[in-house]
Amino acid sequence: MSEFKNLYKNQSNLAQQQSLRRAKLLEEQKQRRENQFSSQRDIKSENEQQKKKKIYKDFDYKNNLMLSEWMMETPEDLEDFLLIPCPKGIRSTLSNEKTKNKNCRLYYKNGTENLRFKTNLPQQTILDCILDKISNTLFILDVIKYDGRDFMNCDTSFRHFWIKNKFIESDLKIIDEESDMKMQLLDVYDLADSNQGFSCFQKYPMFNEGTELDGFLFYHKEADYTIGETPLVLWLFPFMIEEVLSMFKVHPNYNNQKPDNYRNYLDYIKIFNETLKKKRRSRNKSESSMEIQENQDENEFDMQNEIQKMIDLERFG
Repeated sequence: MSEFKNLYKNQSNLAQQQSLRRAKLLEEQKQRRENQFSSQRDIKSENEQQKKKKIYKDFDYKNNLMLSEWMMETPEDLEDFLLIPCPKGIRSTLSNEKTKNKNCRLYYKNGTENLRFKTNLPQQTILDCILDKISNTLFILDVIKYDGRDFMNCDTSFRHFWIKNKFIESDLKIIDEESDMKMQLLDVYDLADSNQGFSCFQKYPMFNEGTELDGFLFYHKEADYTIGETPLVLWLFPFMIEEVLSMFKVHPNYNNQKPDNYRNYLDYIKIFNETLKKKRRSRNKSESSMEIQENQDENEFDMQNEIQKMIDLERFG
């Protein structure tokens, strides 16, 4: 019993810290926007222009995505979040920054190139995506840059409003005749309307053509696109929803997906994080071992990639 008391005491502390960090980040963003607004009438300073150039000139697609934290308890400001159901797949970045003739490149989170194909996206566009190789679908999660315009300093509500409108009015799609891959925009639900949350959690299956649901992302509406893990984006697996968000009920099939040894979401998060750390340490050791070998054979290279893919698939954020 003492084990669970300590677990819940620790959870309360972590949840409070998460809430405070989220409030601090929102205040910092607000202050930054006010400072930017006050100087909007003037030409941006040389330092600001150089900073913007550096973001994209040196963008190498390695560890440059906005990542989630576990939702430790129901946020007091849950109505300020957008809900996005996410498919199982590989987190990727789609870009045509360094290409021509409608060619796009898809990058893994570690910066290595995954695929190439043609789209009708405007040049100088970078999208945050999830690649589902089973259904051969590229799901669009977020927009980082579009037609040369930087969206990293725009809030979540505006980013999703923008990419949804562009997706519809421009009929964004993959136009490569040599590829049967499809492009699809992920649905977004506003938790200010509880009915949208209920309808999302009750939907089963969530996607068509065999795509499986991985979990749910919760984006704070005011969050800028922030590189790395942030308390402004939270994550839960489907079978955790009713424990953390007791006001909602999920479709019974999602609760049936609980692992056999599942006790509660806090215990599961602890075990999950420990397992992930071990796999990452294993990956790092493998990479170090490979670096000192001058002649790296094909099997070792494949093993390195598989470990990375496994990590990408293990946890969405």
